[in-house]
Amino acid sequence: ITSDTVDTFIIFTGDGHFNSVVQFLVNRCSKEVGIYGIKNAISNQLKASATWSIEVPASNEDIAEYYCPILDNLRRIEKA
Repeated sequence: ITSDTVDTFIIFTGDGHFNSVVQFLVNRCSKEVGIYGIKNAISNQLKASATWSIEVPASNEDIAEYYCPILDNLRRIEKA
């Protein structure tokens, strides 16, 4: 959490219980925090606390198009 080489956290949830974790990472640790969650199922507080959030469709058929962009984004961040 305090590492200078880690500047971004990506959380795959919509659960509002993670709000305090996100606030801590953003406000105390000055980290970027992104949230991926199911459309219409992400806590509004969580979205407001995160640096950014992306809502993906609930059905497997609709979500398939997001797999590659999510993995590409993770690879880009890993190489940075």
